[in-house]
Amino acid sequence: LVMEYLEGKTVEQLVDEKGPLNEDEALRLVSQVSDALQYAHERNIAHRDIKPSNIIVDCDGCARLCDFGLAKPIGGAEDITLSGLIMGTPEYLSPEQAHGRVDIDIRSDIYSLGATLYHMLVGRPPFEGKSPQETAARHITDEVKFPPEANITPATRSLILWMMRKLREERPETPKVVKEAIHKILSGQTHSALAGTTVAILLKMLKRRLRQFLDSRLALTVAAVIIAGFLVILGLLLRK
Repeated sequence: LVMEYLEGKTVEQLVDEKGPLNEDEALRLVSQVSDALQYAHERNIAHRDIKPSNIIVDCDGCARLCDFGLAKPIGGAEDITLSGLIMGTPEYLSPEQAHGRVDIDIRSDIYSLGATLYHMLVGRPPFEGKSPQETAARHITDEVKFPPEANITPATRSLILWMMRKLREERPETPKVVKEAIHKILSGQTHSALAGTTVAILLKMLKRRLRQFLDSRLALTVAAVIIAGFLVILGLLLRK
C-alpha cells in the first residue's frame, strides 16, 4: 500500500498539546473534512472511523482525512460486515454503529464528525465510559451536553447537536449540508445558521412522526372514522 507522505500532526495531537482549539480553526478543519466525506459519499463509500487521530493537519494547515481501513461500499456486493459486529472507535461511534447495524451510510460519518468537532472544542470526546462497551452504549442512551466552561457559540452548539442526533434521519443528509452550515457560521450568519439548523431538525422530526402515524393502526382508525362520518352526512343529505 503506497500513500502520500504527510508531514504534520493529527487533530488529537494538536488538542493534547494546545488544549481545545479556537472555534474558527476547528470549523475550518471540519469543513475540509466535509469535502473529503462528500467526495467519498458521491462514490458510495462510508469511512466508518472518523475521529481526531484520523485527521492530519499538514504544514499548510490543511486537514487530510486518513485511514480508510474500515471504509466500505454502501449497498454493494462487497459488503461482508456481519450484523451485530461493532466497527469503529467507541468514543466517536454513531448510535447505529453501536447497535451493530449493517446498513451504515454517510450519516454515520456525519455523526462521528460531529463528535470529533465536539472533541476539538471541548478537549475530550462527548461520551466516555469505564469500558469500550459502556462508551458505545452512551451514544445510544445519553444526550450530548456541553461543560459550562466550553466557549462555543450557540450556532456551533446547534450544529454539533444536529450532526449528533440519535436518529440518522434527523441529521444533515450529506457532508455538503454540513459545510454549508459551517460557511454561514464563519461568515457571521450565525442567526441564519442557527435558525436553519433548528428548522431542519424540526422538519425531519415532523416527517418521521407523520410517517409513523400513517403507518400505525391509529391512522387507519382515524381514516375509517372520517370516511364513515362522510358517508353518514352524505346519506342524510340524499334523504332530503
